[in-house]
Amino acid sequence: MNRLLNIWNQQGARLISLGDQALVSGTNFLLGIALVRSLGLDGYGRYVLLWMGVQVASSFLQALVVAPLQHLWPVQPVSESKKGLQILDGQAVLLALLGGILCAVLGWWINLPPALCGATAIAYLLHDYYRKRAFAQQRPQRAFLLDATATGIVLGGLGYFTAQNDFQLYQVCYFLVLAYSIPLLPTLLGPLHWISPKVVLEEMWAQRQYTGWLAGTALLQWFSGNFFLIAAGTVLGPAALGALRMAQQLVGLLHVLFLAFENQIPAPAAKVLESDGRHGLMHFMLKASRMLWLGCGAFLLLLFLAAPQILTLVFGTEHTGYANLLRGYCAIYVLVALGTPLRITLRALQQTKILFIGYVMNALLGFMLATPIVTAFGTTGVLLGLAGSQILLLTAYCWPLRHQLGQHLTSHAYRSHSSR
Repeated sequence: MNRLLNIWNQQGARLISLGDQALVSGTNFLLGIALVRSLGLDGYGRYVLLWMGVQVASSFLQALVVAPLQHLWPVQPVSESKKGLQILDGQAVLLALLGGILCAVLGWWINLPPALCGATAIAYLLHDYYRKRAFAQQRPQRAFLLDATATGIVLGGLGYFTAQNDFQLYQVCYFLVLAYSIPLLPTLLGPLHWISPKVVLEEMWAQRQYTGWLAGTALLQWFSGNFFLIAAGTVLGPAALGALRMAQQLVGLLHVLFLAFENQIPAPAAKVLESDGRHGLMHFMLKASRMLWLGCGAFLLLLFLAAPQILTLVFGTEHTGYANLLRGYCAIYVLVALGTPLRITLRALQQTKILFIGYVMNALLGFMLATPIVTAFGTTGVLLGLAGSQILLLTAYCWPLRHQLGQHLTSHAYRSHSSR
């Protein structure tokens, strides 16, 4: 018993964080399945279009508010931290309102009540900010409570409307507003303290010094991966976008592995670089990547070989014909799995400029080619565009590492030959 208590005292916060991530990912996965089954691909595609607007707003929120919250606020003097936190809260509310306006316009475009779409976006963005604030304050229990409450409301709403056989997209928005806003009421109704405009402007200026390039980078990163999906929604319609997202949702389960890899590997990679240099870092990253590639390979092979059966099991028999979309995403995620360790290696070497250049090249590629390729080849064009984007990123990542990779692979081949 004492041993379990010691483990909990040492690893409790980390276990709660992992449990929270599993809870959020699992809820989103179940919500996606329920929407496809109940609304069909057209209704699910309209939901995806709305949520793409939410993700754009979330990218700005992450860059302009969450990044300073995670990296600048913790090192502020105690006397200044309360003011700094309240200023960040105010900026989060402002950006959430702007995100709500964007999604209200999207709601008008996809034939949903604009006010309801705006409220859905505002509720989600504030919920996401306050859960991340709880982690920054070293209070993972609060973040877990926020997400557990929201999950309970989401699953309760799904169960109720499914049982009534009267599942409409606007109803989904209603219970999402409730799910994301109700847990925040005690926080949002808390006391506020007067802060002079001069202090607010000084604090925001200090934050902008840090976040100067982050907003542009976040926007480039989002658009570089989504231009072809945006083209699918506008050229081919919501049903095609829904089919693509349905297939991506299954392979997207691998993001749990990618997230774990990105959380656990950077710190030891930095230590290896400091002690053993670049050659040691390459050896460490290749060794660490084997388990990631093995797990991804096994999962993707299963999805590729049993695509019709898995689609039937998860989404229903009417979606079996989309097996080739799922197989296409399997091929794309092979490239994603190869690129993840390379991106972490570049960050360890502090060669982050190439990451920005890669996003710029990808965004330009998507902007220029997405619409004509999708118009000419349909959903196949979307998959080709996404694969081409990943190949472009891989090329950009490998170029500055070409000498280290060549030396390491040559050395490894020599040792293997000598051991025979």
